[in-house]
Amino acid sequence: MKKLFLLLSTLFLLASCTRDYLQLSEEKVGSKPETIHSFFIANDKLYAIGEQNSYEFKDRDTRILIATLQGPRMKLFKSAEILSLHQNIENNKAYSEIILDFNKPEPTPFSSKISFYLEGQTIKLQNQNEILAKKSLTKPLTTELVEYRITQTTKRKFSKQDTKEGATIGALLTGAAVGAVLFIPVAIIAAPFGLLTGNGN
Repeated sequence: MKKLFLLLSTLFLLASCTRDYLQLSEEKVGSKPETIHSFFIANDKLYAIGEQNSYEFKDRDTRILIATLQGPRMKLFKSAEILSLHQNIENNKAYSEIILDFNKPEPTPFSSKISFYLEGQTIKLQNQNEILAKKSLTKPLTTELVEYRITQTTKRKFSKQDTKEGATIGALLTGAAVGAVLFIPVAIIAAPFGLLTGNGN
């Protein structure tokens, strides 16, 4: 009888601590080539104009990248590369990895390359053609645009936490359905040193 009581107590404890939860993951929908023709700073944000979309980035790494682009190290700038560019087709959120390569003074133990992981969204620029006419890259940056959606999978988890994770999942599922439409005056655009043509500077 005592063993039966202990077994039932254990099963009851496990049942009370076990619950279902949602696991979110990226599901690739498709991909296509993307060519970035303009890459500039305005209003403390980073913008890129591509053949497929225009993009706005404004997270912590973006602020670090902007400080780098406007800093003295750009005198040693050699090249830029966009390793990845991802777009959520359901809410237009986007993220990207960009690498800047610098000429390295000798001798120095530091790497010549710096990686930046940017988060933002796709947008529409009302004056895109004007910006491209005056602030275009001397050499466009090419990459692959990966389109994805967030999928949900129900899992069973042994945990006592519930409300905190529920709030986190709810926050991840929300987002703007349509990219913002912006007008950015060319006069306030700052062009990264060494990347742009001399037109309109």
